[in-house]
Amino acid sequence: MKAIDIIIVDDHKIFRDGINSLLANVPQIKIKAVANDADEALLKIFECEPEIVLLDISLPKLNGMEFIPILKNKFPGIKIIILSMHNNPEYIYKAYKLGAKGYLTKQHTDKDELINAITLVSKGENYFNKIISETIVEQFVAEKDLEAKFHSLGMREKEILKLIIEGYSNKEIADKLFVNIRTVETHKTNMLGKLELKNFIEVVKYVIKYNIFE
Repeated sequence: MKAIDIIIVDDHKIFRDGINSLLANVPQIKIKAVANDADEALLKIFECEPEIVLLDISLPKLNGMEFIPILKNKFPGIKIIILSMHNNPEYIYKAYKLGAKGYLTKQHTDKDELINAITLVSKGENYFNKIISETIVEQFVAEKDLEAKFHSLGMREKEILKLIIEGYSNKEIADKLFVNIRTVETHKTNMLGKLELKNFIEVVKYVIKYNIFE
């Protein structure tokens, strides 16, 4: 069986050496090159044409997230596994959305899991650490729950919310909708109750982040 060719892109030599040591005697995986940053990685990938890139996020010059679209554009068939200290859900979602096939945290990944991840991604599957998978599920459930709550808002509440997002004050909203300020304030209080959010700063952040009104 042909070995899976990989490149390690990480600016910490100790970590690169550690991965080299872990995979040195694994016959089904061959480390074709290592790189310190995105520029060096591009040159090495052109030279050795690896199948998989083990990519850190915290790179000098160009970080891993910025590098993913460049890699996917120049090498459409290449598969990317993020191997990082970060386990923030936003990083995970962003990496996946940009085209990474796997996401592993350095602090939770042992030799067996790394081999398993590389093998599965080579076959076209996605792979995430168990802790990452749990985080993704929790985030997904929370988002779906909040999305359902947004859909439960009445027509007038959505109308007021849209005007809040656009920067209108309570008085301006009242004038625009031909209602009194007390009515606007009551609708706002009801909205926070339905959405189970503390204030409209949280509401605005969510609406903007997930393009609720687009």
